[in-house]
Amino acid sequence: MMKWFSSVGFALCVLSYASIAAAVPDWCKGSDGQKVDVHGGLDTAISGTDATSSIHDIVGAECFPDDWARKDMDKIEAHRKVWSAKLDMNDADWSDAAAWSTWQASDRNGKMLRIDEKKAWSTYDAIDQYLGLNFDIQENYDANYMADAFGPKLSEAGRLAYIRQCLREGSMPSPVQWAMCQPDIDVWDFKKLSAELHADKKHTPFERFTIRLAGYGVAERLKARAAKVAELKAKDPAYGKMFELAAASRKDWEKLWASSSALLELVMRMDDARVSSSRRALEGCDDTTWAAWQKAVAATPAKKFAEFHRGDEQHDWLQGIIGAVLGEPQGYLAGLAMVMCKQQDKPDVIVRLAGKAMERWPGFRGPRNATSTAVYAAGLELDDRTEKIIYPDMHRAWLSFMKSGAASGGGEGTIKALKPQGDTITVEFVPKMEKQMNCAQSKTTNRITQIRSDGGLVYQTLCLKEVGVMVNRASPPQTIRARYATGLKAGMYVVVEGDTVPAAWAKPGVNAPSIVSATPVK
Repeated sequence: MMKWFSSVGFALCVLSYASIAAAVPDWCKGSDGQKVDVHGGLDTAISGTDATSSIHDIVGAECFPDDWARKDMDKIEAHRKVWSAKLDMNDADWSDAAAWSTWQASDRNGKMLRIDEKKAWSTYDAIDQYLGLNFDIQENYDANYMADAFGPKLSEAGRLAYIRQCLREGSMPSPVQWAMCQPDIDVWDFKKLSAELHADKKHTPFERFTIRLAGYGVAERLKARAAKVAELKAKDPAYGKMFELAAASRKDWEKLWASSSALLELVMRMDDARVSSSRRALEGCDDTTWAAWQKAVAATPAKKFAEFHRGDEQHDWLQGIIGAVLGEPQGYLAGLAMVMCKQQDKPDVIVRLAGKAMERWPGFRGPRNATSTAVYAAGLELDDRTEKIIYPDMHRAWLSFMKSGAASGGGEGTIKALKPQGDTITVEFVPKMEKQMNCAQSKTTNRITQIRSDGGLVYQTLCLKEVGVMVNRASPPQTIRARYATGLKAGMYVVVEGDTVPAAWAKPGVNAPSIVSATPVK
C-alpha cells in the first residue's frame, strides 16, 4: 500500500515540475539556463517605469518564477506586453533580453560595445556602424567624419550612435555641433532601428538588446533637447541660421551622393586602407587619386588661382593655390583621397600642403562637416559681444605628415629648356642678366669692427674702386617629377617647389595661371 502511494506521489511531483516547465515561455531559452534573480522586486516587474530594471525583472519573474511571481503572473505578462509595445519587441527580442539579463548590472548599464578598429569601414553592416560610431576611445576618432563617410549608407543603428555622441557633449556644448546633428535627429526612426535589429543574425543578443535600449533612451532624451534647441533659436537669430544651413547642406548632399558616387567610393577605399593599415589596399592608388585630383583642378576656374600672387609669401601663396581646389566638395574629396594614398609613401609638396590644410578644417566629407564649413563661411556673429560661436573640436592627425620625404629646393622663372632624365625632368631657366657693382680694389684699416668668439679680431675693410659686372639672377636648374612637366614648354613662366610645379603661366607677367598641378585650367 505504501509503495502505491509513493508511486503516485512521485508521479504527481513529476507532473507538477513538468507543468511549471511548460509554463515558462519559450523565449526564456535565451538565458541559456543561467538564472536571473528579480532584484527590484515584483513591483518593478509589474509596474516599473525604467526600461533597464523592468526588463531584467520581467525576465527573472517569468523565466525563473517563484510562488509569489506565479500568483501575479497575469500582471507581469501584461506589463511585459506594455514594454513589448514601447520597445517594438517580439519573442526573438525577448530571447535577446533574456541573454542580456544574465550579465552583471555594471555591464547592462554601461558596458562599452567594441569593434575591431582595423576593420574596413566599407564592410560594416548596420550594427557595426553603431559599434564603430559609439567607440570613441579609438585613436583619431571623429564621429562627424565617420558618419559622413558612411554617406547615404548610414544605417539607423549608426545614426543612433551618432546622435548619442551629439547628446554627450560636455559642459560647453557647441551650437554648431547641435546644428550638424539636427538633420539626423529629424529623420531618425526607432521602428527602422528595430527592423535592423530583427534582421541581424551576426551579432550577439547582448549587443542587439543593448542597442535597442539605447534607441529607447535616446527617444526620451530628444524630447528635452527639442526644447533646448527652441530656446537657443529664440536667443539669437544667428543660432537659427546655423540650423537653416544644416538643412540646406543635407539637401545639397542628397544630390552630391548621386553625382559624385565614384569619387566617394574612391575616398572610402582610402579610408579603408587607412584604418586597416593595409599596404595591399593602397596598391595602384597613386594613379587613381592623382587622376581624381587633376579632374578637380580642371574644374576650378583659373580666376580663382589668380587671386593668389607670386609676390606673396611663398608658402602662403602655395597654400592658397591648393585651397582654391579644396574649397569645393569634389576638390576636397579628391585631395582627401590623394593625401590618404600617400600615408605610406614619400609625399611631395602638393600632397603635404593639402594634408596640412585639411588637418584642422571640417571641409566636405559629407553634410555634417559641410554644415560646419558653411557656418564658418557665413561669418555669423552673435548679438551679445561677450559671447562667441563655439565650434566642435577637430584634429584629423592622420592627414598630417611628420616627415616630408620630398625633394628640397625650388625656384621660378621663364623656361629655357626641359631635359628628361628617366623619371625626372630638369627645368632650365632663361638667363636673367643684371648689372652688379663689385669691389675691384680694397684696403684694410686698423679699426677693429668685431671680436670673434675665438678671440680673433676683425678689422674694417674699405673699398677703393668698384666696377660693374653682369650676373645671372635666374634660378639654377631644377629637377622635377615627370608628372609635373605635363603641358610645360619653353617660354612659359613656372614656379618650382621641391620636385613639383604647383603652377605655370603662359608667359611672364600674366596674372592667371594656365596650368595648376600639371593640369590645364581655364
